[in-house]
Amino acid sequence: MKHTGRKLIVLGPRVLISPEFGEERTSAGLYLPPTVREKEEVQGGLVIET
Repeated sequence: MKHTGRKLIVLGPRVLISPEFGEERTSAGLYLPPTVREKEEVQGGLVIET
């Protein structure tokens, strides 16, 4: 997952966000099974519409 350092400022009551899911591999090169990735909290996403 890339961290751009951007902050989200909500100006209205609703924001539609498409979550970014974790990487399939760790920085050490280990593959993560889908069950591990599903347990991680969503930490980023793409704002679709405000």
